[in-house]
Amino acid sequence: MIRAARGSDLRRYALIERAAARLYAPWGLDTVFAETATAIDRVARAIDHGELLAATDERDEMIGYALLERGQTEAAGAHPNLHGGRA
Repeated sequence: MIRAARGSDLRRYALIERAAARLYAPWGLDTVFAETATAIDRVARAIDHGELLAATDERDEMIGYALLERGQTEAAGAHPNLHGGRA
């Protein structure tokens, strides 16, 4: 399901970003991706302005997101172990 993100989703957003960064650890790029993740304060503002969409599982837990700016996708991500897709 897709819904507007809520303040309670900030913790899950951070979890998704950290998990995604770890995918690049074998090449030494995990710190680069961790450093370039959208700052939590920017994400909190996006939630306040209805600019963060949450992809959720059957328990309504965020498993992915789309960060919008002026109606266009600025960033998107999904937890590599939770989205149900195939690698």
